[in-house]
Amino acid sequence: MKKKWIIFIILLLVLAAVAAAAVLFFRKGKGDQGAPGEVLQAYMDKILEKDYQGMYGLLDEESRNLWSLEEFTERNQKIYEGIGLSGMEITFSEQGEDEARVDYKTAMETEVGSIQFQNYARFSREEEGWRLQWNDGLIFPDLTASDTVRVEETAASRGSIYDRNGGLLAGSGAVSSVGLVPGKYQEENGERLAALLEIPGVMITEDEDRVYPLGEKAGLLVGYIQEVTAEDLEKHPDAGYVTGSRIGRAGLEALYEDRLRGTSGCRIYIEDENGEEKEILADTGYGQGEMLVNPLHLASIYSAFSNGGDMILPVLEYQEGSAPQYWLQDVFPEQAVDTVREDLIQVIENPEGTGAAARVEGAALAGKTGTAEIKDSQSDTEGTELGWFNVFTTDLPEDRAFLLVSMVEDVKDRGGSGYVIDRSRDLLSSYLADSAF
Repeated sequence: MKKKWIIFIILLLVLAAVAAAAVLFFRKGKGDQGAPGEVLQAYMDKILEKDYQGMYGLLDEESRNLWSLEEFTERNQKIYEGIGLSGMEITFSEQGEDEARVDYKTAMETEVGSIQFQNYARFSREEEGWRLQWNDGLIFPDLTASDTVRVEETAASRGSIYDRNGGLLAGSGAVSSVGLVPGKYQEENGERLAALLEIPGVMITEDEDRVYPLGEKAGLLVGYIQEVTAEDLEKHPDAGYVTGSRIGRAGLEALYEDRLRGTSGCRIYIEDENGEEKEILADTGYGQGEMLVNPLHLASIYSAFSNGGDMILPVLEYQEGSAPQYWLQDVFPEQAVDTVREDLIQVIENPEGTGAAARVEGAALAGKTGTAEIKDSQSDTEGTELGWFNVFTTDLPEDRAFLLVSMVEDVKDRGGSGYVIDRSRDLLSSYLADSAF
């Protein structure tokens, strides 16, 4: 009798173990990822894989009731693929007392550049395990269901041409225009037209266009520009020209076309339900294409924003008591210097700034992040990237003030310029800890 009981007890234990294993198996089969942080990491991995159905499978029941799979897929696909997401990395913050909340930092790589922000996610414990409470703020912290994420191309401004004394030969300027009826204007009416401009009530519109202050006197030297033709577009397929672009046809305008034409930029921003711009997420206006600049040159350019628009001339040998020399003076007008300087400060001080991770408590810093693509053509998707981070102090005395220019090769899929910030942060903190600010 005892042997039967022993056998019966053992049989019950075996059946219990099998049942527990079956429950575990089926829970795993439903996608149980473990702790909330593991679920969030799995969710983010699926974003890069464009596995929107897999992402949806990690949402809690309430989120799935609010959003159908089709609605969820359309919202996420339009945004992530619309901004050209190519890389993403999340870094978890220290876990607080609330185990259902995970704080983390996101670093995205997009077709415009790097986007970084702090965010958090909340979870619900369900039968299958922890599940994500989804809302639009998981895409971007300030994004709501009624907002739209837009990608907008910004046209490049053509470069100016100056003589050796700084006199403008070709550049942007104001032009006036008066409307004429085609077919009714005759050449002999020229004097009457000139007088017409002096009559009160005649509407004259002003616009910004390419101007040549010396006119015919320098016409043969400076040259001129025209709209591109179909032949131009065919001849320069990777130069960024589109219908309506203008190209140098003669003189210096044609000779230095590659340097003058500029490169169109692009920006990503959030637009609210009223069509008003809510927040800029990423913005780039240069650096895409063939632009040659070294760290020393870049440092000199940034020095203008601490010297009233004058670029400091780099020197190889330091001499005690020597006065600073200027490479170029009045490169930027005073108003532009103030505007750009304030923008550079916000890059660091604003929690949503791309350089916010470099902020040091008590120190006033200004900076700029950026990435430069190294590729064979505009259509090349296999090229690598250089990550840049430039930062300078705004309130330290002259003997302690500094400008740091950092560049790291091959940062593609490693966080872009965010990777450079991470490598610069300890150096900044160490130096500033010894400075009185």
